Amino acid sequence: MTMMRTSEGIDLKLISRTFGDQVAAKLVEAAKPFSEDPKLLIVDSEFKTIRFTDPDGLLFSNTVLSSFILAVELMTDDVENKP
Repeated sequence: MTMMRTSEGIDLKLISRTFGDQVAAKLVEAAKPFSEDPKLLIVDSEFKTIRFTDPDGLLFSNTVLSSFILAVELMTDDVENKP
């Protein structure tokens, strides 16, 4: 998640390779409610990169990052609770 605090943002291809497509998909899902906000940049329409604008976006980042963390935690809980 610290990648979101850089000017490059999150490379979703790297997330997919490292953590799996399901985690990358959850991040995209969590970002969609914020996609119309000018402080969050979806660098292309296929959600390959997500980053914040400077400096306003970096202040906004805590809101979005909280959503990302919750989405991944809920996914982890679902996996752990399956029989």
